[in-house]
Amino acid sequence: MRRALLLVLVGVGGLGAAGCLAAPERGTPLYSPGAAPLPAGQVATLEVQVANPSTRAGTRTFIEAIDGRNVATLASPFELLPGCHIVETAPHTMNTGGRWVYLPTSSATHVFPIRMEAGHAYRVVETWSMPYGPQATLSVRAVERDWTGAETQELPAATSDADVQACRAWTPPVG
Repeated sequence: MRRALLLVLVGVGGLGAAGCLAAPERGTPLYSPGAAPLPAGQVATLEVQVANPSTRAGTRTFIEAIDGRNVATLASPFELLPGCHIVETAPHTMNTGGRWVYLPTSSATHVFPIRMEAGHAYRVVETWSMPYGPQATLSVRAVERDWTGAETQELPAATSDADVQACRAWTPPVG
């Protein structure tokens, strides 16, 4: 839901200016907020970015599950409590307007065990190369941004269950 505030400034000569200021849009909460959403500084946000140099190519990418919960039909960004969250991407597909494109990783999903901190933002970025020939390349990565918006680190996908278990054993910093 988007909220807006209408400002009307009236001067001596009548209507001076009118405008619309949109309140910052919050993410979909994936926690039990009770009566009201938690303040933004108490949650972490997670979003998806599809970076594709071709506007002709139709890609459909989203995060399929967070902590085992199917979120494929929910809109990004998501708000999560600080702690470890297991983020799974959907299998990747690409439609290039009737052109066949070979994707060796088309059925692959990526699992990111992410140690999320309050006030930080996390983004799963998927980048497709321009499919000039019979093959396109795909890159999927996760990045963390601190409260100032500066990218602080790239977060690797899990290579084994040990990566997931190490994340789950992590306790977020307090304060």
